Amino acid sequence: MWYQSSTIPDILGESRLESVRLPEFEKQGRCYLARLFACRIMRAFENLIGWDRPMKKVFIAFAIEDKFARDNLVYQSGQEHTPFEFLDMSVQEPFTSAWKTQCRERIKGCDGVVAFISRKTPSAEGACWEITCAIDENIPLRGFWVHKDDPCCRPSELGATRVDYWTWDNIKSFLNSL
Repeated sequence: MWYQSSTIPDILGESRLESVRLPEFEKQGRCYLARLFACRIMRAFENLIGWDRPMKKVFIAFAIEDKFARDNLVYQSGQEHTPFEFLDMSVQEPFTSAWKTQCRERIKGCDGVVAFISRKTPSAEGACWEITCAIDENIPLRGFWVHKDDPCCRPSELGATRVDYWTWDNIKSFLNSL
């Protein structure tokens, strides 16, 4: 029978399997081989489902009017048990140099940036600055149209950056490419 000395690892890998014992083999003096075999099986399983991968950080750039898109993405990722942590710097006040410095540091610490694009984005100073910052820092960036009728309003800060329609499959594809 298998048992574990630590807690069972969850899908996000917050705890890992530390030791596995097979009491039947221990009684027969084969503890080493049983542990070796069990640990190799668990290591293969961990690699298969990604428990050994570090949590990736993804920054979300969006116009404050499109906050619902950010909220839906964070909610959906929780339902899908994805190994990603989402960050943003949404504000409703004028941007200061301290905000820009803090935002740049946060973006530099991320593995990628998701930019939600809508009719409001070109006039959203903060979202456009975050997009520019991601490009300046060479952080992988992908834009996603919030509404199907928004492709007419691409902000100039995106340049040649790819923009897809906002579907969970498109977002998962980008996140898995990081």
